[in-house]
Amino acid sequence: MVLAVGVVTSVVDRLRQQRDVLEGARDAALEASRLMSAFIANVITRIPHAAEFNNGHTDLIDEHLAEQNDESLKDYVEGTQRACARLLRTIGSVLDISKIQAGAFGLVPTRLEIGPLLERLVVDFRVIADRKGIALTCTIDALGASVVFDEYCLMQALTNLLDNACKFTERGSITCRLYRAPDGTLCLEIRDTGIGISEEYLPHLFERFAGAFR
Repeated sequence: MVLAVGVVTSVVDRLRQQRDVLEGARDAALEASRLMSAFIANVITRIPHAAEFNNGHTDLIDEHLAEQNDESLKDYVEGTQRACARLLRTIGSVLDISKIQAGAFGLVPTRLEIGPLLERLVVDFRVIADRKGIALTCTIDALGASVVFDEYCLMQALTNLLDNACKFTERGSITCRLYRAPDGTLCLEIRDTGIGISEEYLPHLFERFAGAFR
């Protein structure tokens, strides 16, 4: 009986030690994650100012060249402007991830008319599409259709879809269509003639960070 009690006590002690080790590792991992998020937020918030500063100077150069009717550097200036815009979008995405991890990302659901938002974005991306010789069209069949959504998140999602369509389409067209299915479901469809996604990759489509390797 004494031996059995001793064995049980020894097992319980080992389990407690393992629990303490696991809890210590968990706490260390949580603290490391918190510090990483704080570091990212602290560093990244300083970068947009530099990107916006460079973008502002590029705009001034563009205006000066336009006044001089000098188009010799037009492609370089526009390329710099696109690079700055892409950098700012990337920084914004990293900040969003940091806020989500820190539990500080707040949603503000609002009723939004989706057609005008889509049309405005299409106008912005048509500049890029025209430069690549790609036809970008937008058809709004569901006039006045609205959704309850966080405006920032909706704009980010639509921007990412159009940005990918322009990035991965070398020739052909990109078509956007807002319509209602026969059952009344509101549908937003963005099609392109780009490279698409390989079938073997499809099972990984919704894995974390998988979208970066389309």
